[in-house]
Amino acid sequence: MAANQVAIMNQHALNETLSPIGERELVALKTLSFEALSAIVCQLPAMQRARMAAFCYGKSHLHDLGLALASCCSPRELDDAFGRNARIVEMQARTAQDERKKKAGAAKRGLSGLRRLRA
Repeated sequence: MAANQVAIMNQHALNETLSPIGERELVALKTLSFEALSAIVCQLPAMQRARMAAFCYGKSHLHDLGLALASCCSPRELDDAFGRNARIVEMQARTAQDERKKKAGAAKRGLSGLRRLRA
């Protein structure tokens, strides 16, 4: 391998944050419902959960997962993982969680309305 190629690979490696869990596990978490995700993630050690949230939050394709993970963290855990951006992430995570609850409530109301129409 040429020296230029090695230098480019090393530069790329320095810019990448290491994932706190494997790629397979990340894909599995991304496919779960919020309720299932919360049940699993809340069992993890606090700092592992917060580090996972920070890693995912910083990746565009995992951003929503990062917010879901952050909503399972305490403000102290978010402070440790996100530093001065912790409050912003906390507010975004709460907003995303509130939106999920509203959608779930609307879906339940819609299903109950369909059941009444069938009767």
